[in-house]
Amino acid sequence: MLSNTLTGPVGDPLSSSALSRGGDPLAVLTPARSRFDDTHTVHGLPASRLGTGHHREDTARIRLPSPGSGWALRVYLWLPTMPSGDGSRRWALSIGDADGLVLSTAANSDVNAVLQGRDLAAEDRPGSITPGSGPAPGTNGWIRLELRRSGNLALRLYREHETGQALEPTWAPGVPTVTSGTPSGTRWRPSRTPTAWTRWTAYPARRHGPRWTWP
Repeated sequence: MLSNTLTGPVGDPLSSSALSRGGDPLAVLTPARSRFDDTHTVHGLPASRLGTGHHREDTARIRLPSPGSGWALRVYLWLPTMPSGDGSRRWALSIGDADGLVLSTAANSDVNAVLQGRDLAAEDRPGSITPGSGPAPGTNGWIRLELRRSGNLALRLYREHETGQALEPTWAPGVPTVTSGTPSGTRWRPSRTPTAWTRWTAYPARRHGPRWTWP
């Protein structure tokens, strides 16, 4: 069992040593522009605000070691309002070195979750919505990701502390063995044309990172 509150004194910069005071040791990658912040809190605790950079490797990430082929993860994410229908996506969590959990919004501003290869131009990995699952949470608030890996990779996506309703997508076997998970918050707008990639590089909203915390 790995446990860390991802919290600390408001305004202090994030670092691996600072996070170790909140529980088990964790590594912070590229921590520039990141700090503990109480703009939004979970259980009354300040959260880790991850500042985005110019690209994914320049964006703050928190490396969560995995125990092996079977694991479960719970993490809270403050998801700001995202434009509906413009293709905007947020890279929420790297799963090992091959896949990522990506969030987007539907026309009604509900959250969609897809699994995508590491390449931002990669196609989404086919998945299915579990029968009887609840509605997706909306944006502009805390959402709770509960991700489980056994034979399949299964996700439950809740609104903050909700317990009765969850969007439940599942992806079939084929996801590589995972040695780590890495929360981040890079935002981009995928496109197949080089000119659109140029516009994406300068997209100003990518400077606003999310806040992560364990319960």
